[in-house]
Amino acid sequence: MAFRLVEATDKQILADSTGMDEVQIKRLSKLKPGEAFFFFNKLEEPEEIKTEDYRLQNNIQITLSDEGIKKLSTYWKDKQDKLRPYPECSYVKYCHVTCEYGRRMLAKEVSRRIFNQYFKKDSKDFEIIKKVIPKLRSLIRAELNDEALDDELVACVKVQLFRRIKYHTSIKIHDVTIQKNLENT
Repeated sequence: MAFRLVEATDKQILADSTGMDEVQIKRLSKLKPGEAFFFFNKLEEPEEIKTEDYRLQNNIQITLSDEGIKKLSTYWKDKQDKLRPYPECSYVKYCHVTCEYGRRMLAKEVSRRIFNQYFKKDSKDFEIIKKVIPKLRSLIRAELNDEALDDELVACVKVQLFRRIKYHTSIKIHDVTIQKNLENT
């Protein structure tokens, strides 16, 4: 089956392999939606077929707004707890239902900035954590532009920051320490 082709080499390859005549070759670049050339081994030459536009005849929309897509996307509605990306999220009281993607991306960026300000890859001193965590809310506020600062964002930044510390420094931090700190957020 061949639809609208405009490249000369594509048209020539198709024409040569299916035995098209000159009129059919010229039609290849002028086919409209619903029109095609159909060819299989029992035909001597390709046949042009036209299908009626069922959507146009029955007034069926083929585009959806973002809001329309959101209304039709229902798969995750009863699986919100599966959207939490990290095991540490289960320790945060705000994350028991779902994870808000926008907040998580903001928290990831804010935690990256704070991490880069206070931590290095070869950091080993646990005291840095003791200095940063108590003033985390003010550090977050300094990194925000017009975004609202709420407890959910602070908790999310904490999760992201603890993950960065755990996986991107040499500081020994136990999972129990992370869990207790996140539960008290």
